[in-house]
This record gives sequence, C-alpha cells and structure tokens, in this order.
Amino acid sequence: MQTVSTDTTNVQTLATEAAKLATLATDYDAAREAELDAEASVLDAAIDAVRPALRSMSKRIVQYSYETSGRNGCNPVSETRYFGSRGIVLVDDYERVKDETGNRGDLSGARLVLLSDSTLARVKRSGSWSCWQGEADTWEAEMSMLTPREAMDRYELDDCLAALSAAVETATKALSSDVTDRARQRAERLHAVATLARGAK
Repeated sequence: MQTVSTDTTNVQTLATEAAKLATLATDYDAAREAELDAEASVLDAAIDAVRPALRSMSKRIVQYSYETSGRNGCNPVSETRYFGSRGIVLVDDYERVKDETGNRGDLSGARLVLLSDSTLARVKRSGSWSCWQGEADTWEAEMSMLTPREAMDRYELDDCLAALSAAVETATKALSSDVTDRARQRAERLHAVATLARGAK
C-alpha cells in the first residue's frame, strides 16, 4: 500500500508541475508573439524611413549563374541572369558546402532582400560547384515575397537594421558631390557631342 500511495503522490506532483509548465509556455508564446509583432513594426518603420533612397541603393539580384573555365582552362563560359527587381541584401545566408571528396559540393541557402519597391523577398538558391576541370559552378534562385512579420520569424531585427544602415552609408559615399559633379560634366560633354553630330548632317 505504501508503494501505491507514493506512486499517487508522484503522479499528482508531476501533474501539478506539468500544469505550471503549460501555463509558463503559454505565457512565453504570447510574449514572444508580441515581441515579434513589435520587431515587425520597427522593421516596417525602418523600411519606410529609407524608402526615398531605395532606388539609388538597390542592385541587381542574380537569378541564375553558370561559370566554367572549360577543359584545361580553355573555352570559358559565363552566363548570368537577373530578376526584374533590384534590391538590398539584408541577410545573406548563402552557403557553399563540400561533399565527402572536398572537390564538389552544393550551393544553397537564402537571402533576405529589401526590393526597390520597399517589399521584402526571400531569395533561395540551389545548385552545385566543382573543382574538376570542365565542370561548372551553377545555381538558380527562386524569389518569394515576405511580410515584415514573416521576416521576423526567420531573421534577426538587429541584422536587418545594421544592413540598412550600412547600405545607406555606402550609397551616400558613392553619391558624393564629386561623383555627382563628374556625372553632370560628362552629361554636358555628351550633349555637346550630340549637338555637334546633329549639326554636321
């Protein structure tokens, strides 16, 4: 009888602790959801803040890549295709993984990209690479849209904000007054050449 009593006590204690854990888990899940919603709001606000400069910061996004040096380094072939949209890479999780030989492997992973129209996209690639002569490194990517909330389910807010800040800084340096002046001067020279060419006819 003593054994039965002890077993009953243990089961009751286990049930009590499990109930406490279930309550804690529910509370944590609710708090985590609220946290992710708040992070999504911050990301959305950051995107809205950089929206006027997105076009100048955005770059082409590779959709397909094929590279081979050919046999003995002869007849190299290179082909690259791009998505129609441009963007900024916020998180780069592209991977290059070796197989057992170490001479071949997979090209995989995904990137979180902020497109120039201020929408978020996940660009996921799949392909392969090789060190053997004549064999190609080739991969293709697929793009799928994400909401800020969906992005926060996969990525860290701090990484996204740091990437946005770095993109703004880099674009600002690239578009310094000297660069702008040189572009204006070249445009003026080209207009002058076009005017002379039209006048020569």
